[in-house]
Amino acid sequence: MEEDKKQALSLHIVLGFSSQVIGSVSSLQDGERNVMCYLSGHVLVVHDVETGKQNKLLGHKNAIRCLKTSPDKSLVCTADSGFDSLLIVWDSKTLEPVQILESPYESGFECIDVSTNGKHLITTSSPDSMKRQEFAVWELADLAKGPLCTASISNGDKQYSVAFNPDNDKEFITNGKETACFWTWQVSKESASPTNTQKFSQDDLASSIAGSLSYISPSFNSADFKQKVGKFTTSIFMPGTKTALTATSDGDVVVWEDASIIHQTAGDRFASKVLRLHSQPIGVLAWHGSYLVTGAADGFVRFFDDKLRLVAWYEDMNAGGVTSVSFSSKEVEHCAFSPFNCSEFIIGTGLGQVVRLHSTLFDEVSSENRKGECLFRGIPGKVSSMIESVNDSAVIIASDKGSVHKWSAPFTFWKDTGLGDAKIASELSLGDEPPGEEVKAETKAPEQQGLSLIYEGKQNVMCMAWLSKDVLLLGLANGMLKFYSPKTKEETHPSIKISNAQLKKIVYSAEANVIALYDIMSNLCMLKLGAGKYKDRWDYIGKHAAHLKAAIVDICFVDEDNTSKLYSVGKDGMMVLYDLEGSTLRDGIKVKQYTQIGQGVVPSACTLLSGAVDGSVSFPETSNMSDKQKIELRKKKHMIFADDMGKFRVFDNAKGVQKKIVLSPEYGGTISQMCVFSSKSGEAEPGNEEEEANSANETCLAFAGNGKVVGLVKFPLDGDPYKSCAVVAHPLTVDYMCVDQSTGKYVFTSDGYGVVNLWKVNLDALDASDSQDGAKSSKVERYSTLLEEGMGGEEFVDITNFFYYSQLRVQGEDTSHPRSTPGKVPLSEVPYLMKALGYYLSEGDKQIMRSDVLFQQAMREGRDADSTSDVRDEDVYITFEDFFVLYVNYRPSRGLGDDDLNAAFSKLKAISAGGGRGGKPLELDTEKLVESLCSRGEKMTREEIEQCLLALLGEDILENEPPGTSIISLLPKVLNHKTFAEDILGFSPVGESEA
Repeated sequence: MEEDKKQALSLHIVLGFSSQVIGSVSSLQDGERNVMCYLSGHVLVVHDVETGKQNKLLGHKNAIRCLKTSPDKSLVCTADSGFDSLLIVWDSKTLEPVQILESPYESGFECIDVSTNGKHLITTSSPDSMKRQEFAVWELADLAKGPLCTASISNGDKQYSVAFNPDNDKEFITNGKETACFWTWQVSKESASPTNTQKFSQDDLASSIAGSLSYISPSFNSADFKQKVGKFTTSIFMPGTKTALTATSDGDVVVWEDASIIHQTAGDRFASKVLRLHSQPIGVLAWHGSYLVTGAADGFVRFFDDKLRLVAWYEDMNAGGVTSVSFSSKEVEHCAFSPFNCSEFIIGTGLGQVVRLHSTLFDEVSSENRKGECLFRGIPGKVSSMIESVNDSAVIIASDKGSVHKWSAPFTFWKDTGLGDAKIASELSLGDEPPGEEVKAETKAPEQQGLSLIYEGKQNVMCMAWLSKDVLLLGLANGMLKFYSPKTKEETHPSIKISNAQLKKIVYSAEANVIALYDIMSNLCMLKLGAGKYKDRWDYIGKHAAHLKAAIVDICFVDEDNTSKLYSVGKDGMMVLYDLEGSTLRDGIKVKQYTQIGQGVVPSACTLLSGAVDGSVSFPETSNMSDKQKIELRKKKHMIFADDMGKFRVFDNAKGVQKKIVLSPEYGGTISQMCVFSSKSGEAEPGNEEEEANSANETCLAFAGNGKVVGLVKFPLDGDPYKSCAVVAHPLTVDYMCVDQSTGKYVFTSDGYGVVNLWKVNLDALDASDSQDGAKSSKVERYSTLLEEGMGGEEFVDITNFFYYSQLRVQGEDTSHPRSTPGKVPLSEVPYLMKALGYYLSEGDKQIMRSDVLFQQAMREGRDADSTSDVRDEDVYITFEDFFVLYVNYRPSRGLGDDDLNAAFSKLKAISAGGGRGGKPLELDTEKLVESLCSRGEKMTREEIEQCLLALLGEDILENEPPGTSIISLLPKVLNHKTFAEDILGFSPVGESEA
């Protein structure tokens, strides 16, 4: 708990587990404790069944693919698949890692198993770039010694299941879709295992590892059995025999018998028969006592004796296909009146449920009593949409099974003795859609434990929005829009067909009389209330593609001047304002205004920001603004963009201009989602103008990036690296994120794979003045960490020297009077300082920077920022600290590359419509290039272009030319991006600096 207080984002609760991973749930019950563990993406969760407490064990970066426990449940082994993979051995009681195996394989782990005596571990790699799969045997007590023996298979059938022989740990079986391999291994007693060889390959270790590892793959032909046999799924040995079993996707098992005598080869097998044990794919084979235990996609668990005769069956859970079966290590309690006895066990299912079962349930007469106890209920299937609740502290989650669930505070889990609607669960477990367009959620579903089903339909819900506290808008995969009341479980308005494509987002106006949506084809659609004959009926106005050949990034309504305005933002860098009044049933959707966000800016996410342009909602005590001005400033809305160049851009919608540029966090690639929220401490009473004006709720921006992360940026927005943080939230890109706006305490995230993480927010941990070691730090110290070499680097030295030189320059370079260095320079010097440091400001950037500086000074002095528009730049001074922050925020986060220039030439070629010639690389007529520079973007005159060329090429170019010769006329008739960069701009050829 103390550690959580130091973190701005801490993983609080995990909802759901990796239900599609075979063996993702395991019982740790041993007589002393009632505990289970399960995989949730890249997290191992150890869950106390009695208290409901979760212990989240972090360490993996990729999705965990493998989970195995030692026979006595004291150790838990997890392994992931992907780059920088790990195998971690955890102590199940202390919850500490006892051993870590780092990146032994290029592509991570495919499957693992622990021997019955708990001494050895077998690992199988995922196929690498050469389609080679590696196998290794390790000593579990000391993985650091390296593998005891290794082998590899190239270009073979990928083996994705492995199991030790319980009678002989020198033998194990693996299988792929079409083959099964029987392996034997040996290690000579004289040789010691190699040391420090964790990163290995078969070729490198063949000579140094004394052990041998070999396999036999018996042939199998389904025609021999006169029936079709499905793909192999998993394999197991039968204890006390030399027989092995391999399950199939048809519900069969292939029985492998010993063929050592027949084939004169030790360890060889042959397929003796194929038996049908289930009607659907068998995913789990386990051995418990004298019973073979099977779990299949039909949702059944069955017990067979050593002759494969059915002994007991559990078929009434209605919880979905079985993906895990795990038994307690407690001794079997024998029942005098029943011939069947087994230890208590749990199953994990494809619908995200964990169910506890007992041997006595098999003798129950009523099917209701044979269902077992649901210990954990997650989201069935993959997450398809997520939104916060408006009525309370809760999150609404939609899944690809057509269901919508509500997860409410205190965010616990649904633990009950019945599993809900048996019919729906059974149909979903078989992979069929529930009949009919809509199946209402069962009204008697227990909600007291936090998770409840509020909607069930045939089509997947892809987006949601609250039209009111009682009406939830549901956008479906088939383009339909539903008006649904979670309270009454009824539709409040007939469904409307919006599009033939999947709906992606829904927004509505403040007056709740206009609904806007867009689909995956980037068509904006609009509905109006009462636009037709009936005032209480929603009418479809039409759809419009304002962003031609570009995807819509987001849409939103902004409340300006007591009216709602609808905007859309596209990857084309345009912000489109729609004419709501002019959009009618007859005329369709009308566009009012197109605005370019910035020159060359490609937005990746946007959201609304309340307050000042930096998100400030508090003011200094010396502020001379009235309470009314403060309230109006807090209510003012700005649009904030994240772009592909690593910047936040704040846009004043009313004036149609950018007001601020700030460096965005670079933790996880381009930001794809953003959400602004406030903590609720110090919230003012409604109607009290003085309290409302001086309340100081902390405001924050939550963001998700393409690099698996979720993070926070504390306002005011100033680029301070100590006021932001990020954590690896999921093993894949975070597709869904929302914030509990009612409390400001929780952020919900999901990568779409059935796991929702709840992150607890602690904004006190984002104190900009505190460094990582707890000491106070200055702004310059904090921002210098964003430079490549920090304060000791050449760049920082240049910034310091140029700033001091600028102080001298404004006093006159030729003066003989004494000089002074007051520690500040006029605002008019900033563009020259930026040029000296290699950043050439565009005219647009100059205006944004000027507006930013004037705003900051106005806020520090407690003045209205709008009153600074007539101030002369020569009369405004900035300190070294302010300039340094300005430079770090505004400078390009990366330089121009060959690809950027090529893309620019491609755009100019498209614009000039035939103004160049084809070929490789792309060529453009020089005259067309000059025309574009004179007519597009920040326009230049031909005289300015001539002056720039003269500065770039030097006066020597005109040495032998007659007077009045234009430098433009001396350029080649056609240019490509390489000749333009190297011959005109003077850039070094690509790769020259590295050569």
